[in-house]
Amino acid sequence: MKLFLKKVFTFLLSLFLIALIIQLGISAYIKNKNIADHDTWHQIKNQYNDVIFLGSSRCYSQFDPDYFFEKSHLKALNLGIDGHSELSAHRLRLNYYLAYNTPPKFVILNFDPFISPDADYRKQKSMYNKDCFARYAFLASGPNRWIADYYNFSPIERYVPLYALLKYRKLLNCFLSAKTTYQPFDKHNEDWDTTKYPVNKSEVLNFYVLTKYYNDVKLSLQRIKSICDQHNIKLICVQTPVYKDIYVAREFNNSKKICQELTIPFFDCNSDPLTADPLNFYNANHMNVRGGHKMLDLLFSDSAFVACLHSK
Repeated sequence: MKLFLKKVFTFLLSLFLIALIIQLGISAYIKNKNIADHDTWHQIKNQYNDVIFLGSSRCYSQFDPDYFFEKSHLKALNLGIDGHSELSAHRLRLNYYLAYNTPPKFVILNFDPFISPDADYRKQKSMYNKDCFARYAFLASGPNRWIADYYNFSPIERYVPLYALLKYRKLLNCFLSAKTTYQPFDKHNEDWDTTKYPVNKSEVLNFYVLTKYYNDVKLSLQRIKSICDQHNIKLICVQTPVYKDIYVAREFNNSKKICQELTIPFFDCNSDPLTADPLNFYNANHMNVRGGHKMLDLLFSDSAFVACLHSK
């Protein structure tokens, strides 16, 4: 019996060591590469940008850094996180950026009724696009530990080599999909198919959560403002448009109210004819490239916004 247990132990130890060697080799191979959509965090290092954009998909798909440069001559980078409206996600994104890069002059945060407060992800078992970040699970340290904590990877995912990559089906990506380029802006050129995706106001109202968690959202935004203040960064909040049929004034006015209470410059882009034309959107609450450029045109026609960008 002892001999059998010894053989089993030796076999398992050998498997662990082999898996560890493969895991370490993979980690070295993909160090500066992207293996999945949305995972560009580790590639954005040693950069200088005048402006970084923060927010959910309503940031990632609507703020075109190149067009912003044309309007302002300020180098910009879009750090929006698709599928994550929690301010804790955007605070993490900002902290991770600051750990590896020179602080920007400005942070422009997409702040609107879709925004939700900081969340305790220790209570959440699954999360949108969590599989894309499996690379960070094993023996995460430094800023990578922040990502592993945010996505709540389990102890076995963190300490058993290859487990996370296999569980989230990203092992082959490390060899077949690894690339050194990344897409800093989720460009949508398509028009809105209103037949396939009709306006559903009652459904959208479920995503208007800022008013429900007003005080918590305010506190979460204050935490981001504090980080910006510590690094001498000017925080600007922009409320991007939604199609007119889902606009609810009370909800959108509360975004402005929070920013006023925290003395954060706030600009609301919900304006006719921008919000009245479905050709500016690819669905009811996301603008396509055409709409995004018109939104920036609107911002730069506002002397107060231009003054903000010259106040540093």
